[in-house]
Amino acid sequence: MIRIRYYLSLPPKTSCQDVERRTMELRQFCMDQPFDAVSNMVETFGVEALRNADAVTFPNQFFRRLTPKAKVGFEAALGDGDQSRPFSMFLFQYGRFRSVTVPWFMDGCCWTGIHLSDDLFLPRHLAVISALDKAKEMGFEVEVKDGGGYWKSRSKQRLLAVKRLMDQYPDPRILVPTIGNNSITSPQKWMNCVDMTQTEGNMGEGRG
Repeated sequence: MIRIRYYLSLPPKTSCQDVERRTMELRQFCMDQPFDAVSNMVETFGVEALRNADAVTFPNQFFRRLTPKAKVGFEAALGDGDQSRPFSMFLFQYGRFRSVTVPWFMDGCCWTGIHLSDDLFLPRHLAVISALDKAKEMGFEVEVKDGGGYWKSRSKQRLLAVKRLMDQYPDPRILVPTIGNNSITSPQKWMNCVDMTQTEGNMGEGRG
């Protein structure tokens, strides 16, 4: 399983209408990609935005202390239910923190399936990267950490090589006693172990 972590932002002065326009255009783009399904647009404000904040995406540790004032966006399902985590594109507006005006921001993470065939895996991974490419083209500030290295290398051969290596790990939903010298007591610790392996193996966290 390969994880894609992505951060998107827009300048703090961007209006809700402009954010909505951009995310609607990005949603339309995603509908033409091989996603299993694309949700309707969601726009919530005030208390409702706070109530739904952690349901889809998790603001980073700094912004977690702030109360979001608005949430605008959508999500795209990659298929197979819990075999993959949806690609979420929800931006939060946080207003001001002390003397700083915080930009529209999202901190997202998805993974593109567990122990899939190459033919199923590759279109999913490329669909997420294509959507992030489109977001960057549309003026979003985009940063990506791609465990398969494709965001930076654009090498399908390398991506599939990493995927086949990661397929040697067990399903993270099944607790196992050890991987190497690491005691595994929860799926989160399993993911930490996977992240360590990707880093040590120089499999490439791509940034753009």
